[in-house]
Amino acid sequence: MTEEQLQQLLSTYLTSEFRLDANETAVLVRELMHKLSIETEVGYTPLRSLLYFPINTEIDPGAETYSYDEWDQTGVAKIIANYADDLPMVDVVVSEVTGKIRSLGDGYQYSRQDLRAAAKSGRPLPARKRLAARAAVDRLIDRIAAVGDAPSKLRGVLTHPNLPILGAAAPGTGSDSKWNGGDKTAKEVLSDMMALDAEVGLNTHENRFSDSLLLPPTRLAYISGTPYGAAENSDSILTVFKKNAQNIRNIASWHKLETAGEDGGPAALTYWNNPQALQFMLVLPFTEYEPQIKGLAFQVPCEARVGGMAIYEPLSLARMDGI
Repeated sequence: MTEEQLQQLLSTYLTSEFRLDANETAVLVRELMHKLSIETEVGYTPLRSLLYFPINTEIDPGAETYSYDEWDQTGVAKIIANYADDLPMVDVVVSEVTGKIRSLGDGYQYSRQDLRAAAKSGRPLPARKRLAARAAVDRLIDRIAAVGDAPSKLRGVLTHPNLPILGAAAPGTGSDSKWNGGDKTAKEVLSDMMALDAEVGLNTHENRFSDSLLLPPTRLAYISGTPYGAAENSDSILTVFKKNAQNIRNIASWHKLETAGEDGGPAALTYWNNPQALQFMLVLPFTEYEPQIKGLAFQVPCEARVGGMAIYEPLSLARMDGI
């Protein structure tokens, strides 16, 4: 929206009953133009979920659903005799998966006095209201990407029905499998991490390999600060893992994993970070609309639209509970 278009829009809204003076109108136009030009850009706020997972922005915001084909192979080859006429037939099977698209919304407002004060002082309108509106939508998107929203039929990566789940190995001594505060030695913690490194390759018969590992902040801090060996200058568990991992190259923390386990405890997520494997459907990024007059205030409605997490290759990721 250009400044001229916004001026025209405001003049339509601002009847004689709500008329602002020239300075107040200029303040409102300047502030709203600044916000609208920034907030409609995709990826303005670096959400954790939008940093860690591939994003799909191709869906038209007017759509109510989206779908994709999920392919599987059937049949096996066999050793055959000369002139064999009973060759085993293989085939591919496709099923259509449909996902819902939902709108998210909030808003904020400025009063006439806010505009008068800004015009008199020459200072811009407070940006905190706009940032609060953006942050509220961001938090909801982050939660949906992680755990979905069952009533809205939106799926999240940590609770997706196609997500393979494995448990942390039992410690050699004791029964508590937690990495820190439990009964595990540094060597046993490293063994769990190596199992995560290998899991996707094992599940896909080495057709896919995970390249990313997300950990709860408390677990990442633990393996970063705990020596693997007894020597004073011993490398940390994390350093030893990085030297020995065959597949995982990207490791980061995600606070959503602190309570992602089936028992409500910490969990780890390993996955192939590729659009062929999974995508979060960001149909409409956070968007601010034209201000609406409400009594003595101007309300700015805000919206986003999402379709949850689509997992195209279910065996390309795995969650480990009990860490």
